[in-house]
Amino acid sequence: MKKLFLLPFFAFFCSTQLSAQSFPILLDSPRINGSVSGGTISISLYNAVNSNNYNEVFNVYDPRIQNAPDTSWDFEGYIIYQVDSCEFPTPIEYFGYDTNYVRQIAQCDLANGITTLINHDSTNSCAAKTMVVGADAGTQYNYVFTIDAFTGQPFQPGREYTFTAIAYGHNAHFSDSSCAPLTSPFLRGVHQHFFCAQLTGMKELQSDFSPLTVFPSPAKTDLTVDLSAFHSDVAILIYDISGQLVSEQAANGTSSCQLNISELAPGIYFIKALSTESAQMTRFIKE
Repeated sequence: MKKLFLLPFFAFFCSTQLSAQSFPILLDSPRINGSVSGGTISISLYNAVNSNNYNEVFNVYDPRIQNAPDTSWDFEGYIIYQVDSCEFPTPIEYFGYDTNYVRQIAQCDLANGITTLINHDSTNSCAAKTMVVGADAGTQYNYVFTIDAFTGQPFQPGREYTFTAIAYGHNAHFSDSSCAPLTSPFLRGVHQHFFCAQLTGMKELQSDFSPLTVFPSPAKTDLTVDLSAFHSDVAILIYDISGQLVSEQAANGTSSCQLNISELAPGIYFIKALSTESAQMTRFIKE
C-alpha cells in the first residue's frame, strides 16, 4: 500500500500566459458495480446515460487526421484492473500500467476484426508498445473473480481489494508529429470509477480527474501548467511514480503557472491541479 510523504517544496512561478490546448479526445470509462458472496467478488460494467459512450456509441471526429479513410475515434472495448490500494484511487494510466500497482484481470472488445492495439512512445525513440490484445469476441459486462491478482491466492477475509475499469477506443490512421503512423492507436478512458471490496461488502470510490495540459514533456527545468479551466485558487501537487508527494504549491487566480522542476530527479511524475470545484491530472517526464 502506497504512503504519501511531503518533501521540501520546489520553486513555482505563475504567470498569466495562456497555454496551447491540444485536441481533447475524452472517452468516458464505464461505471463499475460489485457484490461479494463468500470468497467471490462479482463485478459488472455499465455506461451511465450522461456518458459519452452510453449505448457504446462513442465516435469523435479528430481534425488532426487528414486524407485517411477513417477520421474518427470509436469505442472498441473494456479492460478491468485490480489496483493495489483502496486509499489511492488515481486513474491507472498515470501509473504507466506498472504491474507493481496495477494488474489487468479481464478484457473484452467488439467482434469487428480489430485485435491488437499498439501505441508508439514519442519519449522513447517511438518504441512500439502493445496496449491491447483483444479477444475480438464481443463486449461482456459481468465478471466473477476469486483470486487476488497480486498474490495469486484466494481473496482473504479482512483484506481490501480495489477494482477499476476503462473503456478504450481506436483509429487506425492517427499519427502524431514525432512518431511514425500508429499501427492501431489506443485511446484510454477517463473519469474512472473504483470499487473497494472486502469479503463483507463493497464501497464505491470515484476518481473523476480530467486531463491536465502541461508542456513541455519531457521537461528539463521548467514546466508550464494550463489552469484556464479553474476559476478559484488551485493547489498543484506533484507525485513520483510510487505515489509519494514530492512537491506542493498554490496558484492564485492565474490562467497558467510555470514550475521550476530542476531539482526533481529524472523520471516519470504525476501532477494534479485541485480546486474546490474541479480537479485535473496528467503525468510528465523529467529529463
